[in-house]
Amino acid sequence: MDGYLKNAIPMMLRIERENKGLSAPAVAKALGIPYQNYWRIERGERKNLTISTLQKIVSIFGRNLDVNFI
Repeated sequence: MDGYLKNAIPMMLRIERENKGLSAPAVAKALGIPYQNYWRIERGERKNLTISTLQKIVSIFGRNLDVNFI
């Protein structure tokens, strides 16, 4: 994953979570994962983030995931 994606995706997730008024522990609980694991996603420390995981996260925010190849 290049530097832009490594930083942009976690930043977008954090911003969206904060805009929805959700805490990181609340999102982790909804995902059924430990809080520390979700925190690693938002900090860009999780190297193997899948499309499926991203879809689960954004659905908690009431959003859809749209992947485009440019």
